[in-house]
Amino acid sequence: MLTRTIAAVLTLCASGTLAYAAGDVEFFSSSDVGTSMPSPVDALDAALGERPVRHAELVDYAKALADASPRVTYSSYGRTHEGRELFYLTVTSEENHRRLEAIREANLDLADPRRLDADADVDALINDQPAIDRGICP
Repeated sequence: MLTRTIAAVLTLCASGTLAYAAGDVEFFSSSDVGTSMPSPVDALDAALGERPVRHAELVDYAKALADASPRVTYSSYGRTHEGRELFYLTVTSEENHRRLEAIREANLDLADPRRLDADADVDALINDQPAIDRGICP
């Protein structure tokens, strides 16, 4: 049952991601994302879902996204047992990129109240934090 649930969630996530990348879904229509970002189709030289994506292609595409925008940073944090690079992308405003360490510290404070002073303004700390999504790429 758990396997079916996980498979269903991954399928929904993948279908939403693929629809967005293919241009079928318009998210944040009022935002200005520009056209300088490389599309997955251009980077992979194949239509999405046409063939499996190799790990090296995924790494190259993630690095291309980071190179194309000051809102994206690429970070490597280790290797798999097969020697493949593990990485994550940080996608946020340029202002938040400049204060990533402060955001990290505030998250640690909120996660462990023992780190806070007794007179700390917790509401202000919470309101100053951007939304954080630790999306996992299978």
